Amino acid sequence: MVGALDLSDVGLGPDDVLNGISNELGFAEGDLLVACGSLAEGLGNKKSDLDLCLLTERAPLKPDPSANRAVVIGGRLVSDVLFVHPDAVRELGGKLGALYAGERDLRAAAKLFTYFEHRLMHRLSNCVILQPSHDAIERCRSVAGLIPSHLLGRLKLDRAHYEASALQLDLAGLRDEAQWASMIFASQEILGWAIDGLLGAHGFTNPTPKWRIKLLEYLEESSIGLLPGFAARSPVELVLELNRAPAIATRESAGAYALRIIGFSRAVFFWGEKAVAGAQTVPNFASPPLAGDDVQDLLPALDIDVDFKPANGGFDLIRKNRPEGRLHLRSEEAALACIFNGTTTAAQARRGLRERDGHFLSATIIESLSALLEGAQLVQRPSLDVPTISEAIELAFDSSAPSEGRRNLGSQFSSEIERLNIERKTA
Repeated sequence: MVGALDLSDVGLGPDDVLNGISNELGFAEGDLLVACGSLAEGLGNKKSDLDLCLLTERAPLKPDPSANRAVVIGGRLVSDVLFVHPDAVRELGGKLGALYAGERDLRAAAKLFTYFEHRLMHRLSNCVILQPSHDAIERCRSVAGLIPSHLLGRLKLDRAHYEASALQLDLAGLRDEAQWASMIFASQEILGWAIDGLLGAHGFTNPTPKWRIKLLEYLEESSIGLLPGFAARSPVELVLELNRAPAIATRESAGAYALRIIGFSRAVFFWGEKAVAGAQTVPNFASPPLAGDDVQDLLPALDIDVDFKPANGGFDLIRKNRPEGRLHLRSEEAALACIFNGTTTAAQARRGLRERDGHFLSATIIESLSALLEGAQLVQRPSLDVPTISEAIELAFDSSAPSEGRRNLGSQFSSEIERLNIERKTA
């Protein structure tokens, strides 16, 4: 339950709302009227309508948004009234509690509630009581208590992780089909879910996509510094930078764009998993780039379909739908693996380790972990830097081209053909 409702922008107060609803709909004994939505949460503006929820025994047992009533308050404020039976709130709260009474299940979290139910739970947990009596306030607190906010935060995080993870697999399929423009849009959708995960882990439970950036404004720069592989900075600036799509969709531009967003998403959900498990801090080996760094000396990048899964006190690093690609890491090693994101240089990684004085990880672990990731086939394989295989064949056997160049391209071509054959056999 949040604070008082401020309608000063439209020249109205809570009493005006109560009188308007009473005149239009009437109140029965035991009815409870609460404000919810953007105006109640301080997100809306003078153009927003006012969302109201009337908790009443007269409502159907299953909330029906199509039965909402529009009521104009004071001749200038449109309110949207949803009728909710108290037993419906108890049922939703019971389902939420049961979901997290046992082992966490990301798929169940994503599928158990509709978007309408998810938003309704958030709104009831963050509502503003409009009736000033002590009895009404206590009953409002009782209703809000049926839906614990910390479980709503976990629900938002888990649903976001499930959806982003599923899209990672779609991204890999789009890459195989050379759908570069579609890769860009799918990556942006993953970015949206990653924002939801970050917000949910910080207790911002509103599931409505249009408020993502507004809610990010409430996060401190230090919240980004919590993510392994990222230095503290403005969350909004980082997200806007990540969202900036290439002007032309090519294999190189779409691939690099996807890697950057997946790197952020992976760090968010890794940190989120640790946060909901009660970890106060997560090791972060981020180090800002320096002028002398070799920008070409990048660490290998975890491929776009690689995800983390908690297992046996650490994390399994897995390829989606590929059982052969799996590597178990301790928690600190998994945090270090997050910097294998396609943008971190080896110099940054070594510097990040040195700056963590007294930590058990030594600089050699970078090379060791790199070898482990490559051995488990979890890093992105280099691709031919020519548009088509037919062009590769033509260039490889062009007698006018320098012999060294022909040998290098021929070797690259052979490696790519070998990779394709392996994938065809395992498909």
